[in-house]
Amino acid sequence: MMNFNKVSAYLSVIAGGVLALSTAPAQAFNFTTGSSLGSCSGLAGPFYSGPSNQQISNFTTGSCTTADGFTLSANVGSLQGKIVNGVTGVGITSGPNDPVVGEINTGEELNLMLPKTGVLQSLGLSFLYRPGVFSDRVYEVAAAVSNTNLTGSLRITSPTTALWNVPGLGILNQIVNAVSGSNPDGGGWYDIANPFGNSSLSSLGLKPLPGSTVDNAYNPTDEWLNSFQNSDFSLVSAELKSSSVPEPGTLAGLALVGGLLAASRRRKTR
Repeated sequence: MMNFNKVSAYLSVIAGGVLALSTAPAQAFNFTTGSSLGSCSGLAGPFYSGPSNQQISNFTTGSCTTADGFTLSANVGSLQGKIVNGVTGVGITSGPNDPVVGEINTGEELNLMLPKTGVLQSLGLSFLYRPGVFSDRVYEVAAAVSNTNLTGSLRITSPTTALWNVPGLGILNQIVNAVSGSNPDGGGWYDIANPFGNSSLSSLGLKPLPGSTVDNAYNPTDEWLNSFQNSDFSLVSAELKSSSVPEPGTLAGLALVGGLLAASRRRKTR
């Protein structure tokens, strides 16, 4: 009969396999690909031609929840989707006189509540452009403020790059390459990997910051910083890092392993 030590070793390997196989999948959504949108799906279309022929969603709502449990809400007005050059993002339309619909503009904030406290694996932001594109007068800057008071900012620096900064974590001038460029034929979409490192958070507030005027011939006297031609942007996606906490199936498997170990021990002592 196999001795107890060998049985224990084999069953330990089985237990490790059960844990590895039962790691919970990452929770994520993406408005451009239409992934896991839940009650937010209407924000991804259909669209109609709004002011200045902007393609904006028929559907608006004060808040919604994705299939994976992210909750989006607007501090004013309503959430509204928008599509530009094949990229779909969600912003805020504060009312009939909002000069920039479907984007997060000055005085607006989109709150993103995570399904649970955890580490963000990625954050996708769009419609961020440089001076001279779509009448923008600044190098646009988006801010993401966590519930733990960490502030991250994404500043456009070229048609295809931006810089991500989180001073509180020592993340300085991290280069982020565009998924879709900040060009007249691009969606100004940037996907920030591990935006807050391994810091755990439960929510983010997304809002614009005054645009950068560095080397900016379109805004030599900062005259546009308080106008609608300042920074504005939208949310495309977010992903929560996968969890290694055992799920119910894992716990059941471990209970089975424990039972087998106990039975083996009883046989050994007889």
